[in-house]
Amino acid sequence: MTLPLKLDEDVEQGLTNWLLEELTIAQLELGDRDARAVKYDQMYGAEPEQAIKTFPWYKASNLVAPLAGIIIDAVYSRLINTLWAADPFWTLRGRRGEWVELAESAQQFLDYIQNERMHAYFYLKMWVMELTKMGISSFGLPWRTIKRRNVNDSGQVKENITYDGPVIELIPWTDLFYRGLPTVLKDADWKGYRVRYSWTELKRWEASGWLENVDRIKGAAKGYYEAVQQEARKMHGGDAINPEFYELYNIQCSYDIDGCGYPEELHVVFEPQTPALLYVSGNPYTHGECTIHTGTYFPKEHNLAGYGICQMLEPLQAAMTTMLNQTIDNATAANTVFIKARKGSGVKAGTRIYPMKVFELQDLNDISFESFGQNNAGMFNLIGMVKDFGEKRVGVSDYNMGRESSGAAYAATATSTLALLNESSRRFDTVMKDLRFTLGKVGMQTLQLYSQFKPKGADYEVLEEASKTNVRQLMKFPTGMMRDKVVLEVTASSTARSKPIEQQMYGQYFQMLLGYYTQMVQGLQLAMNPQVPAGIREFAEEAAKGATQVMRKITSTFDIKDVDKYLPNMDLVFNIAVQEEQMKIQQAQQMQQMQQMQMLQQMQGQQDGGQPMLPGMPPPTNGMEGGMSNESNPGEAGPGAGMAG
Repeated sequence: MTLPLKLDEDVEQGLTNWLLEELTIAQLELGDRDARAVKYDQMYGAEPEQAIKTFPWYKASNLVAPLAGIIIDAVYSRLINTLWAADPFWTLRGRRGEWVELAESAQQFLDYIQNERMHAYFYLKMWVMELTKMGISSFGLPWRTIKRRNVNDSGQVKENITYDGPVIELIPWTDLFYRGLPTVLKDADWKGYRVRYSWTELKRWEASGWLENVDRIKGAAKGYYEAVQQEARKMHGGDAINPEFYELYNIQCSYDIDGCGYPEELHVVFEPQTPALLYVSGNPYTHGECTIHTGTYFPKEHNLAGYGICQMLEPLQAAMTTMLNQTIDNATAANTVFIKARKGSGVKAGTRIYPMKVFELQDLNDISFESFGQNNAGMFNLIGMVKDFGEKRVGVSDYNMGRESSGAAYAATATSTLALLNESSRRFDTVMKDLRFTLGKVGMQTLQLYSQFKPKGADYEVLEEASKTNVRQLMKFPTGMMRDKVVLEVTASSTARSKPIEQQMYGQYFQMLLGYYTQMVQGLQLAMNPQVPAGIREFAEEAAKGATQVMRKITSTFDIKDVDKYLPNMDLVFNIAVQEEQMKIQQAQQMQQMQQMQMLQQMQGQQDGGQPMLPGMPPPTNGMEGGMSNESNPGEAGPGAGMAG
């Protein structure tokens, strides 16, 4: 936790006034966002606008066509199953050879963090649901040190750190605030989000060091569910008594606090009712990036908020609802019978009618039965047409909804069905790319936060000793160097497939891989054979490299991330093969030189009258090298020696 700044009274008052003005303008710029959020939530739940409908009669049909709910459930389920179908959630790759092992260890560590510490699935599934419905959803990724005061068995109060790490703070669409119309949140003049805490939570955050002097806002409590928020409560789940909460704004902004004329980056916790600054610090994160992550379902040009399914289907669901209620009311009218009786026939208004009722009539034409309306079967075709429009607008098909295509023949082949499924996934793949981009930044930012704060605890203890050493080595580097060393991306890359389709897909890839391996072995044998002409060997080497590049592209279409585990680096393979061949040549040359030296030594020994030298034996010595010379052995001196004497 970064230490809070101590501001002068004038600077603090100026910052407070500026924040009040900016929040007021931001609320005006965001307009009817709260009302739209309530409306979209009612669309998803198929809730009628009024409890009892009085037109065309009292308690007429008041159903809401659940078009948005049906499509949202299908899309949401597919997105969630796609994101968490692959394991691990994040994949890391080293940019260079010496970083490969570190990246694999960091991947194990990050997978443990997102599963056991951050509980990413629990929070991100709600993020994806709001994104699908509203078109935009956000969450913060701050570092939190949470302290709790516990009483031990002896009655002593002890303060313990119960959590020290990154947390995912969900930000409902109605609680995100920013100035201007940015296409990317980091480009906004300032950005922040509203949080609501009870008094107990405020004191707990004060003890953890995130807030300061919260007692001064004790009288600023307000009901959480006031005005539109009373309806928006449904977005947060359940109904409750109107409890008292404190609304705070966690804001990232730029403001000149030292009078130099240039703004400084600040993180502020602001309570607007008092008003009061509960915490002011510089940017506490060395990665220097925005900690609020925003995703959109479908982009809207020059706007941060995208198109959600509810906005896409709003007019179509209204039309379908009208036609549905008209059809039901028409059937009600057609099934309602009234009696026509001739005056004086004895049948009067209010006469009770029941089974086996007997009417005594002088003429059978004195009474007849009529219906209020006639059935209109053509309305069902209109409802079906609107439904088709809605599915096409969102980009789903019969196969995405789990039903047989109404336009396909009964004898549709598996190949054609698979092709239709792939085509129908293009819209989902577009959404998945945006989600992968956002969540990939989240994974990298999580690693950077651990690199900066380096918490003490058991986070590293779950790893093997070698992996633990690698992760600690990675954490020693500055956060800015992380992106230069490792590549991090979400493992899931396309929409989820059924198990039979995956088995068929990987079976085809396995057969292709076996054929590739066989051809590569043959190519290597040809390229390394010295008896083959040099031109053919060079061709075999280039063909092997080209085939590997094509195989890498084919592998990428199967959504396989760790390609290097399946396909070799042919440049490295050929370099190793060339080195081994050169070593063999050097060894052969050395052996040939040794044999030549041995033969020369044998020939020299025979000329000196010695025994032929056997391989491995030391060469014999002649008189000059180790024997006694004539000059040093008088007993063996020649005749000339005595004459000289």
